[in-house]
Amino acid sequence: MKNTKEIENEIVTLIRQSEFASDLEILLNSFYYFTDEIEFPGVYVYSENQSYYLISVGDRGNVGEKEEYTDADSLIKEILCGLESSLSAKLARGMKGNSFRKTMFAKRIEISRTIGEVYSKDAEDRISYILKESPYEE
Repeated sequence: MKNTKEIENEIVTLIRQSEFASDLEILLNSFYYFTDEIEFPGVYVYSENQSYYLISVGDRGNVGEKEEYTDADSLIKEILCGLESSLSAKLARGMKGNSFRKTMFAKRIEISRTIGEVYSKDAEDRISYILKESPYEE
């Protein structure tokens, strides 16, 4: 089992190979904390009792649901999903043309492809699921 610092290092290594590395690293460093000591709003990542945990904390200190992961790869995919989603939404807001959702999803896939094939496939699967539940309105 990887420790929290190893998880963080693996994520940093993955995003540094991306052409979006600087933006992804800013998001990672601004919103993700790799510790179980909750002090600020953000997303906390830590390991305990052979599991990994992800906890979101709101601006007013509201603690969200504690998500448990039994393997590091699933946790890393979830963190990358959050980073890709945040960055793709930011980039889509500044673009003209297609609908916001279409642009955001296209940007998310573009970002994930620069991180790696496994993460690109994960992004495509998640977007496909969203579109089955809530298709584009055309």
